[in-house]
Amino acid sequence: MVYYETSDLTYKQVNLEESQQWQQWDESKEWDECGQYHQSKEYQEYKDLVPWYLSQEREVVLLLEKALAQQDFEQLVTLGDQIYGHGGSFGFMRISSLGKKIELAAIATNTTLLTRLIYSLKAYLEYLLFITNEQSSSKPS
Repeated sequence: MVYYETSDLTYKQVNLEESQQWQQWDESKEWDECGQYHQSKEYQEYKDLVPWYLSQEREVVLLLEKALAQQDFEQLVTLGDQIYGHGGSFGFMRISSLGKKIELAAIATNTTLLTRLIYSLKAYLEYLLFITNEQSSSKPS
């Protein structure tokens, strides 16, 4: 049994052996996070903006780190809320989830949790940037 995070920020228990959803998981599509979303009209409209969006979010991580160093919890709440809103617009529910958690941790002034969440967001963005760069460099010219 494993737990995975759902879009409404709750956790659901799944038996991997019994779940057809997990058996059909295609890791090459993990970067867009939304299963069939990569084939949708919305994705086709925004796919060229994904690398730009991810690089913008990387800049936001720098602002998060600066705000945390200054213990500016109001700024952390604002940035977490922005990340929460922007992530879903591009289909990145995990980014949205991290943004909401950052917002809530900032409200609670929990610096230990904020440090972990910001690191998780930073690492995940680097992973997504790597995947998108790999996909764009593997396209035939």
